[in-house]
Amino acid sequence: MSKVTKEMIEYWLGTDTDIPELLSELANGEYKAEEFNQDVIGTWQHGGVVREIVMLKPNDCTSCGEDTSFGSSRFVNRIPSDDNYMCAECQMVECDMCDKKTLECHVTLDGEWICDDCKPKCNPDRFEENV
Repeated sequence: MSKVTKEMIEYWLGTDTDIPELLSELANGEYKAEEFNQDVIGTWQHGGVVREIVMLKPNDCTSCGEDTSFGSSRFVNRIPSDDNYMCAECQMVECDMCDKKTLECHVTLDGEWICDDCKPKCNPDRFEENV
């Protein structure tokens, strides 16, 4: 079992953890020390992203796990991501004005994501290139 530091615990507690439930399970032996240790270290090693660990094949999307190899429908617009690739669908962001998912977007000075279709409807002063 690896040693868990105070910093790791503080980081782990910052994730979506129900502390009273956790303490109850620890006190009643329902949450074993080794399992707790692995959860804390796993969260620390994966930057706070708690998700099922899936073995990806080369060219699988690091977000959805779909094949992004040449000949697949996800090859176009894939980008390098964590020693593999991310498909275009997983790169998309939702426009804060029309809720449409898009790869092409602009970020306003107050942090909103705006698609190309909605940008002309916005005040130009909302974008850094116009300040």
